[in-house]
Amino acid sequence: MAWLYKVEEDIRRCTVTYANACILYGRALYEGSDEELARYYGEMMAAYVEMDRRWVMSREVALNYMWRDVLGRQR
Repeated sequence: MAWLYKVEEDIRRCTVTYANACILYGRALYEGSDEELARYYGEMMAAYVEMDRRWVMSREVALNYMWRDVLGRQR
């Protein structure tokens, strides 16, 4: 779950773009077979997609949706 905090922090700081997240996700999943890293970038991609889909929302609101969705999947 610590990786989710990293996703949130990186999105807030805009240190990883959506395109970079896609590339890094592919590398982690297919080249390195690093599931934890793939999950991290996968959640980042999902958060960016949510932000794009709800373009009127702020980053804060989009991150809240990300947390709600992830926590809902764990139940």
